[in-house]
Amino acid sequence: MNTYRRSFAGAGLVLIVLFGGNVLKPQCAAFAQDAVQEGEEVGACCLPDGSCELLDSEACFDAGGYFWGEGTTCDPNPCKFVCCTPEAYYCKEYTKNNCEILGGTWLGVGVFCPDPSDPSLNPCRFGACCLPDAVCLVMNQEDCSHLDGDFQGYWTDCISSPLCGACCIDHHTCANSMTKYRCESEIVRGLWVGPTTTCADVECELLYCPADLDESDQVDVGDLLVVLAQWGPCPPVCLADLTGDGVVDVLDILEVLDGWGPCP
Repeated sequence: MNTYRRSFAGAGLVLIVLFGGNVLKPQCAAFAQDAVQEGEEVGACCLPDGSCELLDSEACFDAGGYFWGEGTTCDPNPCKFVCCTPEAYYCKEYTKNNCEILGGTWLGVGVFCPDPSDPSLNPCRFGACCLPDAVCLVMNQEDCSHLDGDFQGYWTDCISSPLCGACCIDHHTCANSMTKYRCESEIVRGLWVGPTTTCADVECELLYCPADLDESDQVDVGDLLVVLAQWGPCPPVCLADLTGDGVVDVLDILEVLDGWGPCP
């Protein structure tokens, strides 16, 4: 007995036509012959949600899936693609469900592990890189460092990740290729200029208001009180050390007086 299977894209229907014996009525023979000539056999199709369905190649492609070939099956589930686990050092292939159980990030259908002899190709070690000209590109961390970029972390991309821009660290110091989050972090404590900006686009002196210690948008007596409250050596960093010399003293009071008034 010969078996012909045909799927119809979008309908989720698979037609089974059997040849042999008395299965086909005489009036159906012509249709069956046309189907054999025009049809395409179904196969395993891995869909974006990690599930597997039997579709023909066209229907699979239209659904954004990965087609394993005619005659392939979904049992066992063949939808094993790259799963990046937190350490990001090794590339392994799992189903979407198993990847999530492991606490990993599933990179999607059709993404396979490359030749293990070249770790630079490991997709788990790629991420968004903010370059000095504020352009964001996806690359591995090593290449990002060589280009003086700011690596945003493994598995990040330039669509969902924060955009790159210039960061004013103080009156006269500007750093390129930073995200808003990193620029305004407790470590940098800078002023983020905006997405796709570079230090050539801005004068930090006109934007930065470091003496506004109480964030009231103006430098006044409230900021002097912050300086007095933190007077002395910093342990090891303190907000009122405006001169950055490791101690809050009269020089920091002078910085407050120098910036007195509304912030620009």
